[in-house]
Amino acid sequence: MKKRILSLLLSAALVFALCACADTPLTEDKTPVTINFWHVYGEQSGSPMDLLVQEFNRTVGMESGVRVQVTNLSSASKIGGFLKEAQNGGDLQEMPDLFTCHIGDASALGEENLVDWHDWFTDEELSDFVPGFLDDGTAQDGRLLLFPISKSTHLIMCNGSGFARFAADTGAEYGDLGTW
Repeated sequence: MKKRILSLLLSAALVFALCACADTPLTEDKTPVTINFWHVYGEQSGSPMDLLVQEFNRTVGMESGVRVQVTNLSSASKIGGFLKEAQNGGDLQEMPDLFTCHIGDASALGEENLVDWHDWFTDEELSDFVPGFLDDGTAQDGRLLLFPISKSTHLIMCNGSGFARFAADTGAEYGDLGTW
């Protein structure tokens, strides 16, 4: 009898110890919060966005009881249609909590249905972003509807020795490329 009680106590201790090591801590009401996320970085295996989501879930998300779950990957040219279909109750998944898209697609969803990121970030925090990127996500009424995480940067790369020959022949300077 004593052996049976001892083994039950050891089993209970082991179960409690394992519960303490769970991957997802629970919020005060014992329910983790899951945020469904659609993004446009699905064309590459091991995309940087998926790595960032995994890191968030292992760190800040785990500490705060929030888990981000990527439930749809698409290309930038298709995600707007998928979002509109989900909003209209189509065969696709439910509308995600968080997504990336173009400003035109966001406006088509109804600006009143979207978060104004000005409510979540201070002016000081927003000053860390390229102003043009923020402008691209800003609606006509000044609401910041798209946070600039899926922006591209346009670059011009120049072969220095080739440009030197061109400059010698034309009088061009690197500064002339500033308005390209």
